[in-house]
Amino acid sequence: MAPSLAIDISSFTSLDDTLGPDYEFLRDIGRGSFGFVRSFRYRPTGATVAVKFIERAHHSNESTTLNENVRREVINHRRLMHPHVVRFLEARLTRSHLALVMEYCGGGELFSKAGRCSEGEARYYFQHVIAALSYIHAQGICHRDIKLENTLLDRTGPGPKAKICDLGYSKYLPGSWAKSKVGTAAYIAPEVLQDRNYGLACDMWSVGVMLHTLIVGRYPFNDPAQPANDRVTLNRIVSYYNNQFVYVPPGDRNDPNNVGSLLAHLLTAKPQDRATISDVWRHPWFNVNLPQEVQVWQHPHAAAENLPQELPTQAEEQVIRILELAAAPSSDGVASGAAGDASLVGGSQGSLPGGASTGFDEDMLNDGGPSGEFGWDITLDASPTELTYPALNNANSMGADLNTTPRFGNQ
Repeated sequence: MAPSLAIDISSFTSLDDTLGPDYEFLRDIGRGSFGFVRSFRYRPTGATVAVKFIERAHHSNESTTLNENVRREVINHRRLMHPHVVRFLEARLTRSHLALVMEYCGGGELFSKAGRCSEGEARYYFQHVIAALSYIHAQGICHRDIKLENTLLDRTGPGPKAKICDLGYSKYLPGSWAKSKVGTAAYIAPEVLQDRNYGLACDMWSVGVMLHTLIVGRYPFNDPAQPANDRVTLNRIVSYYNNQFVYVPPGDRNDPNNVGSLLAHLLTAKPQDRATISDVWRHPWFNVNLPQEVQVWQHPHAAAENLPQELPTQAEEQVIRILELAAAPSSDGVASGAAGDASLVGGSQGSLPGGASTGFDEDMLNDGGPSGEFGWDITLDASPTELTYPALNNANSMGADLNTTPRFGNQ
């Protein structure tokens, strides 16, 4: 600890609940189990930024949301500089919160497009996601919570951009495997639910769920009769892994020019048989109208391009020191909550007729917490079922009606 004590972080700390004179509050954006998000204007440049506030520890025996997930999010996120990854800018300390300053994306979540976009529009956003994921994987990072709700839309340029965010469940994998059962029920890969190691292929499953949901307007493995029951969703994913479900994608799975072909390869139960990131880049459907600014990321070690240099940055040593202080009990035992956050509205969880998307990790499931009812003692369905979706006729019809119940049963 001694070397870190000498690191100067005075310009990134505040004795009250404000971010300091460089930041002008604009509005509340939303709140979740982690804390809340607000937008600010960074006065030196006039740029708008988003700030996630996470409550600091106040007493040595107090539970706090500032856990290893937060540290992982910050350390992994700050090393990523890509036009389709929300940029991490800096960490700051207020009297009661750790504040994570990030690039602002004002277009909302990609989830808002689910079931409401054409095939061409779905492909356009999916190309952005694959460009970002190629880069993230090349950095040795497995995201482990890729989803529409963790992908934001930025409308500041000539065309909207999809940008991946929220690396709270991410893991740096070189030389190792992931083991923890973490993620979001509707998007979680089958191998994550097994008692075995897993790797980058879990993200490929999740982008398959994203693409399916964008086009159909429903999560592929939720039960329409119990759409909000995540225990049932997990049961169905495990059943699929054990060949008790047959996934039939929208479109033609046998036509390489059809989205059904790509979905069938992405939503393959066994990770060793699943499409890789390289397979997606080579797929004919994916390559239709592929923008040049996306195509360059097929070789993900390419340098980040045209990133805004005027936004605030800080040294890694300063970030680590701020995280240390935020996790340590504060000296004055200040009560949680920044002034005026009672009016915050909204949240980070998506909700479709196909089921609510619930984030969880293994600790929650084992300690009887908010998601404790899931457990891992999953009872498999007795008989195989074919999981099918309406055929797609043309680009304009691919945004399925959100109120249409997918077909089930052998056909």
